[in-house]
Amino acid sequence: MNHVRDTHAKATAELIEAAKWYESRQFGLGDDFLESVEGAVSLILEWPQIAPVFPGWDREPVVRTQAVARFPYRVLYYLTESKLMVVAFAHNRRKPGYWEDRL
Repeated sequence: MNHVRDTHAKATAELIEAAKWYESRQFGLGDDFLESVEGAVSLILEWPQIAPVFPGWDREPVVRTQAVARFPYRVLYYLTESKLMVVAFAHNRRKPGYWEDRL
C-alpha cells in the first residue's frame, strides 16, 4: 500500500533548525543534511516496515525509527492505513521520548 507522508509541525520546525545549523557550519552541508533526510523518508515510503520499533516502545501507535545516512539523526514515524506520520527528526543524543506528546 502506498502511504501519504504527513509531518508534525514541530518535526518540520526541528528539521529546518537542524539544516540551518549544518549550513552555518559549512556551506552546502544543510542541503546535504536535507537530502539525507529525504533519502531516509523515501526508503520508509518504499518499505514502511523497514525500520525497527523505537527501543522499549510497547504501545499504539507503533513508532519506528530510521537512521539518516551521514548524520547523527533519526526519522521517527508511525503508520496508519494510508498515512506515514513523521513525528520527529531527532538527533541521536537528544533526550529520548521528547517527541511523545506529538502522538
